[in-house]
Amino acid sequence: MPIAPPYEVTTEVQKYPGITGWHYLTLPDDVVDDIRGRFGSSARAFGSLAVSVEVGHSTWSTSLFFDSNTNTYLLPLKSNIRKQEQIDEGDTVTVRLAVKD
Repeated sequence: MPIAPPYEVTTEVQKYPGITGWHYLTLPDDVVDDIRGRFGSSARAFGSLAVSVEVGHSTWSTSLFFDSNTNTYLLPLKSNIRKQEQIDEGDTVTVRLAVKD
């Protein structure tokens, strides 16, 4: 499966409200606009797009989810990745992500 050239973004880690809240990143408007323009028509359920992600020394596959309330993509951060990379809510991190065609 071909992978589009990566995007590099630096953004703050947020936590979804609630006891079992999950950690995620939001993407900046210019990246959102580019991704929607290039890949929006191939989105799956819930506006999701398969991506490959790198942060620090970790790489994994996941999905971006478009949030129509905030007009951005949400990128979930897996618990084991956050532990490995010592990432917590409020931290600013740089990630590279590539949308899988």
